[in-house]
Amino acid sequence: MHQQWHRLDMIGGSLSVLCAVHCILTPILVSSLPFLGYAAVDSALGASLIAVASLAIVGGAAQHGRFTALIPYAAGVAVFFARNLVGEHGSTAETMMLVLASGFFLAAHLINFRLCRTEEAIGRPH
Repeated sequence: MHQQWHRLDMIGGSLSVLCAVHCILTPILVSSLPFLGYAAVDSALGASLIAVASLAIVGGAAQHGRFTALIPYAAGVAVFFARNLVGEHGSTAETMMLVLASGFFLAAHLINFRLCRTEEAIGRPH
């Protein structure tokens, strides 16, 4: 069971980094390659990021009994959805908020990963 949460945290952390890189590079790529399908990629990446984070963070909290990782996770979800209130799709403000949300998700995965490893190290029963 521990491996499942570790794997999800690794996937979620990778998705968070990928999302941040995507948000930073997309304006450059979109200007030169308009056929990339930005909106579809953006939606799919966002949905994947939140789904994996939800499974990993909530599952990890159930395993180790600590809810510390839920704070940056909740902040990431809030910022992710609030981005629609700040400007147009693809605006600088939206991009900055998506990078911030990715940072919150990455922090949540790192905290959760560390808590799960601490749980293993001290040998608590599951």
